[in-house]
This record gives sequence, structure tokens and C-alpha cells, in this order.
Amino acid sequence: MLEIYNTVPQEVVLPLKESKRYDILKFLRANREVFFRSKQIAKECGFPIKGTCVEVRKAITELIELDYQPIISTSKGYCYTRNYQRVVCYLDSLNNRKQGLHRRIKAISHIASNMWTGGLKNG
Repeated sequence: MLEIYNTVPQEVVLPLKESKRYDILKFLRANREVFFRSKQIAKECGFPIKGTCVEVRKAITELIELDYQPIISTSKGYCYTRNYQRVVCYLDSLNNRKQGLHRRIKAISHIASNMWTGGLKNG
């Protein structure tokens, strides 16, 4: 189990076939290589359709991180894929986002440091 789930009680992280995330997996597998937005997935799989469909997004995260399912996401939505090239492109996209986050963290850390030492003026 991934380290981030170590503090979550085991009864909360149910085995795949006992969980609602299994419904999402069945739906995405049945529609392989087709992209769906979270609200479409929620409607098809019986999840609440409100806001950004956080329950769907959480279930998809678990499908990827706990169950190692080949689900990718793009601006078009989520997609179950067996296409190696799509997975590699998604991995490249994640790495680019990681680098962007690293730059942002470095800049904000610098700003915070300057604020702490009085290097930045309020305003």
C-alpha cells in the first residue's frame, strides 16, 4: 500500500471489488480510449453530481494509486487506456507539472524568506 494511505484505516480503503470505485473502473473499461469528464462519470456510476465531483476524482486517484489502473487525465477528461504512447505522454505531462510546481515552491519560499527578514515591503 502506498505510504500516503498508511494513516487511513484499512476499512476505509476497501478492496477494489468491494468499493464504489469498481463501478468507475467497469464503466471506463467498457468505454476504453474514450474521455469522460467527472460529471459524466458521476452520472453513469451513481456518484453525487455536485461541484467538481470530488468523490469521483478521489475514486479515480485510488484506482490509479492503489489499484494501478491505466487511467489518464487531460483537459478532455479521464480515460482508461492500454495505449503505451498515451501513458508516456501523460507521464511527461505530470513531470512538466511537477517541474512547474517546484519552480513555484522555490519562488514562494524566496518571497516568504524575504518577508520574514523584512526584505519585501507591504503593499
